[in-house]
Amino acid sequence: MMPRALLLAVALSAIAAPAIAAGPTAAALKRGAAQCLARRNEDACDDAVRWNPSDPTLLVALADLELRAQHPADALRHYHRAAEIAPSMNGLNAKIAAADAQLHPKHKAVVARPVQSPAKPTVQSRQFSNTESPTESH
Repeated sequence: MMPRALLLAVALSAIAAPAIAAGPTAAALKRGAAQCLARRNEDACDDAVRWNPSDPTLLVALADLELRAQHPADALRHYHRAAEIAPSMNGLNAKIAAADAQLHPKHKAVVARPVQSPAKPTVQSRQFSNTESPTESH
């Protein structure tokens, strides 16, 4: 008779084997990554990042899609993860700033008003440096 632990391990491996075999094929992963990098399919990006979480280009592509879908908090999370992996990646700081600005708008739109020039000073309001009044000057 088999020990219970061995019997349990065999049963669990039989259950887990189809799940492992049902993973995506290499072609499907490549196609999903291509769709993600083309910023066409958010689900493909999710899958591509799930299978390759250390690829900063996939993370940035997913973050770009999240930002376009008005999910700046998710976009920031992916941008920051990409920045951890590749800190010198071009344009990443600007993308982080844009997502942060969308998440935390600092300024409301200001309506521009026309600038009014100050009124010209009149003769009575002019200041003179000498002590004589303007009518008593020589």
